Amino acid sequence: MLQLTNDDRDQRGRAALKLDKALSNYAFEHSQDMAEDGTLFHTADLAGVLGDRDWSMGGENVGVASTLTDMQAAFMDSKTHRKNILQSGFDHAAVGVFESDGSFWVTVIFYG
Repeated sequence: MLQLTNDDRDQRGRAALKLDKALSNYAFEHSQDMAEDGTLFHTADLAGVLGDRDWSMGGENVGVASTLTDMQAAFMDSKTHRKNILQSGFDHAAVGVFESDGSFWVTVIFYG
């Protein structure tokens, strides 16, 4: 997912996002929780999750699709999700992908 996101950013002259591996553990757990509940939901306290990281803005994309390419395409087709992907103020991302019953549940957290 990060590669797909960075490819879209590169095509539009945006810098690549750096992966936050520690926060990606949270994103994975969030994706797993969504899959187990069978519903999409955002992090209730994103500022708390970002904690002591160096950030002034944050965002989150969540979704479910049959392939990661389809997920990225759906994000790019959504004005709100696309804005997060292309936001020039973001420089880091955390990615969590959980596969369940042939679907990929995805959480991408952006900050900068």
